[in-house]
Amino acid sequence: MIMIILLGLSVLLNAVLGYAVWNSMRSLEAQENIIDYLEQRIARFFIGVQDVLATMRALDNKQMFEKDDEVGALFAQITIIVGELRVLIYGEGEEEE
Repeated sequence: MIMIILLGLSVLLNAVLGYAVWNSMRSLEAQENIIDYLEQRIARFFIGVQDVLATMRALDNKQMFEKDDEVGALFAQITIIVGELRVLIYGEGEEEE
């Protein structure tokens, strides 16, 4: 009789634990999907900022604006943003082109 009760409790406990694991796995997969989505969005944003910086440099081929005090500050800020995003996306050791 005690064996049947223990067996029943064991089956019930295994079912509860199985459901908890299944529920945790679903939650983890949802979080991984969100992280993947955010990584893709950041990478696209980074490429956009890189393109803006490249376009600004192409338009300013004589560096007249980049050397200017007011506009040069904008160039410097965009360069800093690109550098910080590069480290976030690709890791350390990547230099700006």
